[in-house]
Parts: sequence; structure tokens; C-alpha cells
Amino acid sequence: MLVLLTLLTLKAAAPITVREERVVGIVGSGVAGAATAHFLRESRPDLRVIVFERDAVIGGRARTVDLAGRRVDLGATAISTLNHYLLNFTAGMKRANDGGPSTLAIYDGSSFRFQSSEGTLPLAAHLTERYGADWLKIIPIVRQMASRLSRIYELQRRGVAFETPAALSEALDLYNLTQVSAYDYFRRIGLPSEFIYEFIDGASRDNYNQDGSLNALADLVSLAGAGLAGDVFELQEGTAQIPQRLLQGAEVRLNTRVEAVRLHPSQLNYAILDAAGRETSVDAVVLATPLEFTNISLPVDVKTSPRPYQPTYVALAAGRLSREAFGDRADELDTVLTVETTNVSFSCIGVHGESAGGDPIYKIMSRHRLSDNELDAYVFERRSSSVARADWDASGAYTKLEPSTGWPPFVLRNRLFYANMESPVSCMETQIISGKNAALLVAEALPL
Repeated sequence: MLVLLTLLTLKAAAPITVREERVVGIVGSGVAGAATAHFLRESRPDLRVIVFERDAVIGGRARTVDLAGRRVDLGATAISTLNHYLLNFTAGMKRANDGGPSTLAIYDGSSFRFQSSEGTLPLAAHLTERYGADWLKIIPIVRQMASRLSRIYELQRRGVAFETPAALSEALDLYNLTQVSAYDYFRRIGLPSEFIYEFIDGASRDNYNQDGSLNALADLVSLAGAGLAGDVFELQEGTAQIPQRLLQGAEVRLNTRVEAVRLHPSQLNYAILDAAGRETSVDAVVLATPLEFTNISLPVDVKTSPRPYQPTYVALAAGRLSREAFGDRADELDTVLTVETTNVSFSCIGVHGESAGGDPIYKIMSRHRLSDNELDAYVFERRSSSVARADWDASGAYTKLEPSTGWPPFVLRNRLFYANMESPVSCMETQIISGKNAALLVAEALPL
């Protein structure tokens, strides 16, 4: 009880000078920044909220592009029915037609180790046939994790905020899962080795481009996203519409690269300096972009350690899967997962809709940039030479999610906040949770 009370007790904000208009600056218009702005505008209309975005469009890594007459996600795409905030934010948006039962395969570079329809009953039957009944131990564990994580919604509804990701995960009874690797955790609970190194690794490589050396919480979230808890869907027009909707009518400064956040000489306010030399005076700042990929100068007493990121490369192409690589039944495959091996050059392949001409659009994720020739080794008969790409190399799409305690806090200093929860787990919903947490911290620091 004492620990819980400690977690729910936040440091009192230092007194500030009350001005006629109080301003909050948010750096970054991705899912976390857009959610922060949305929650602040919803709960605190007395505050002026300004969002600074270095790119020409809203969205950050929620990136959707036009390819072969369709809108397709280069970044995150899957939404779980367990995602309370995302379900609210996407209400009324058209969901992609899943086209009926799909076929999943696990590939090792030369052959398929597993194949099944992704329908619930046939998938369960094929998993049992391949791995024995012990694989079923994972289902209640994934559901328990999802239930614990869902407690955050009631806490945030009550206005509870946290200063660190560790405090948040401890309050949800999830912290211990972040301190053990998925490999160690799953072996400890008695899952079959082949299930761990084939199915679980396949899902992890698909969701995070990493193997089971990542922490157990992240891998359990990955498995929930693979459909072991709740259902998963995509949006017909892509996920970039989510931050766009959240920021509709907001004050967003596009093409504005923030160079520095400076403490005002009074020690009470901040000045945000952009690359054009303009200074904007604000009462609080929310950094909603990974600091590792910026050169933003911060007050000298702010200490953060760079986190390692996973280089990730995504390519979209319309065509057909190669029969030479995948055999005569290649046309039946919708999802190709892979095991952790040097014998295969991609992490996963998945169908994401059809081109205007009726060809499947394949999304291929890898750890190095696949050339067009390498791409053609897997997706052949491309109906168009067009290939859409995202190269998250120096700025990886995901943090390295191994067990760690070196996570940056949500509170960097008085009224300077960090809406970033990617150290223990990375998905759109948890970034929205961190955005809500930032909005609550701002509201506490700038009371009515």
C-alpha cells in the first residue's frame, strides 16, 4: 500500500507567474504529440496549445502513402480492439476489408516450418499439431497482461499521472515483465522451444523487427497484436489520419524545426527557438519526439541517456510473391513470418490491401535496405516499377526493447515533460497513453 501511495504522489509544481494567456508548446505531431494536444484541448480550453512539427505533414512515424491507387501504411498499421483510446479516435473511420481468412506461414530461408489459416480454430489446431498443447499456456498470460495494462484507463480518467515509465508500469503490476527477456520468461513458464523460436519470434520480428531478447512485456504486447487477445484491424485510409484528426483545428506549425528549449531568465517560463530564429514564449513544454533523433538544446540540468534503436527498413510493392522462393502455393500466402536466422534477408512480409488493378500490395520489413533486385526475389511480376520505402536507419522505428532500467523520465524538469513510453514497450496505444500522461502533468503544473 505504501508503494502504491508513493507511486500516485507527484512532486508539486513550482509556482509560476500567471499571465493573461498561458501557452503550452508541444514538439512533434506524431501519435504521442497529437494525443497530448487533443487531451489538453479537451480538458483545458483555457490553455493555448502550439504544436511544432519539423516536417511538412502531420504524423511523425504514422506514415501513410499512395501506392498503386491505394493508401497504405509505411509505419504502424495494426489496431487492437483492446486499444481503448485508438478505438475512440478511429470511430467512424472505415476499416480495411480483411478479405476473409488469410494464410500465415513461418519461413526459415529455405522452407516453411509452419503454415495455417489465420482463422481462430484452424490456427489453434495447427499450432497444437506442430507444438503440442503446451503452447496454450501463453493465452491466459497474454490476456492477464492486457487486463493489467487496461487499468491505466481508469487511473488516467481519475487524473492520476506518473513521473516515470517505471512508476507507471509498477502501478499496473507490469514492471517485472520489463526486467526479464522474453526468451527467459517464456522458457520459465514452460512454453515449447520450437513455439518460442518460431511463432513468438516470428510475431516479434513482425511487430518490432527484433527477436525474443526484448523484454517480456513488449513480446506479450506483440502477441496480443498477433490476435491472442482481442481482434486486430487496419484502417482503409491508413493510420496517418489518426494524428490528423486529433490535430484538426489545432495550431500546428509545420516545417518548423525546434533548435532549443531555453529557460527564461525568470526561471519561470521557457522560450522555444526554431531554425528560422523565431522564439515562442511558453509556460510548459512537452517533447513528443524521440530526443535521440533531434539536436534540440535543453536546459543544462536536463540529463538523458541516448537509447539504442533498431534500424528498420520498409518497402511496399504491388505484385505477386515469388514461386521460386515460396513454391507453387505462394499466391495463397498473406503473411510470411521468419525465424531469427542469417539465411533470410527480410523480417516479415504481409498483404495490406489490393492495388487499383487487383494485385496484392505487400509490405516487407527488413533490417537492411532491400534493393529492387532483392525485392524482386520475393515480390515478382511487379505491375508497376513503383516501390514506396521508409528507411528508419539512423532513426530506427523502434527502441531496442531489451530489459533495462535506463529509461528517460516523463518529467525532465519543472514544466518540461517527455511524452515517450518507447523504452519498455512501443505501440500506438502506449504512445497515446504517454500523451495523456503528459497532458495530466501539464494540467497539474498549470492549475486553473
